[in-house]
Amino acid sequence: MSDTVNQAVIPFDQADNVPAYMQELMGQPSLADTFGATVTGNRITLRNGRFRMIVGGQEVEESTGPLDVIIHGFSPYASRQYYEGAYNPQDKPTGPDCFSEDGETPSKYATKVQAQMCQMCPQNTKDMNGRKACKSFKRIVVSLVSDRDVTLYQLDVASMSMWGDDNQAQSLYNLRNYGQVLHRRGVPAQAVVTRLSVDSGASVSKMFFTPVGYLDERVYNFVQQNVDKPLIEESLATDIRAFNERKTGGAQQVTQATQAQIEQTTQAAPAPEPAPVQQAAPAPEPAPVQQAAPAPEPAPVAQPAEPAASPATAESSADVGSLDDLLGSLT
Repeated sequence: MSDTVNQAVIPFDQADNVPAYMQELMGQPSLADTFGATVTGNRITLRNGRFRMIVGGQEVEESTGPLDVIIHGFSPYASRQYYEGAYNPQDKPTGPDCFSEDGETPSKYATKVQAQMCQMCPQNTKDMNGRKACKSFKRIVVSLVSDRDVTLYQLDVASMSMWGDDNQAQSLYNLRNYGQVLHRRGVPAQAVVTRLSVDSGASVSKMFFTPVGYLDERVYNFVQQNVDKPLIEESLATDIRAFNERKTGGAQQVTQATQAQIEQTTQAAPAPEPAPVQQAAPAPEPAPVQQAAPAPEPAPVAQPAEPAASPATAESSADVGSLDDLLGSLT
């Protein structure tokens, strides 16, 4: 499909209007709207300035790029993950010790929860070198433009590639700004050929995103007919267990066991024993009811009764009460 696609790409800079066939996609969530466990086994990673393609857990190819891809989906969150200890490339790959799918609270499946909230977590603070032990990333799902089988790959975009410096004059964008470019043009990421390139001037592994052009209708339809749409959703999940819970309508709340783990992990010292509950003193016996004294004889001349509130006054009082309730609900 490589030659076919290359001949059928509408250059991004030469097309002022979105092709008509894309209009059906205009209402779908955009990449710009999203600015937090391996499912398919297919991943593209960026390490030491090289793209590495992993299929079925085995690295099958590496290159310095660029890679032309189609973005099929993107997580709505900037997720987080934390590993204890220093990274050693010789170690067998393992899952993170603590992670958060939504970037706000730890997953109930994290084995070593670090804090109740990500914002309060000590691993989310910068060290003397300005680095955080807990890393942010956004997961996207892509396929290679040249792949006729439309094989899906997970691609975790690290924080420097999400928000770091870019070179917009040369159409080299970080992911956030790239999403804004597509948003301003009114085009979905699924219909654009996106070029991934390595930032050779960065001290860490960092990638740029560049719009190459629109897929023409024929190629776009081919891709949409052959892509595994349910697998896109699964591939975006950072933990397949949580995904399966959502899919089957399982429990969404953190379990009591996980909450206990969080509290135990985040407390510096054991919580003090609760004070013994004091029993309430028995209520005193009610005082005997005194008989009321005989009412005095009424005075010969009756006092005039208080005038009844006018309907306007009563209505005004009701209005004030309702207005107070309304203002209270708005503050």
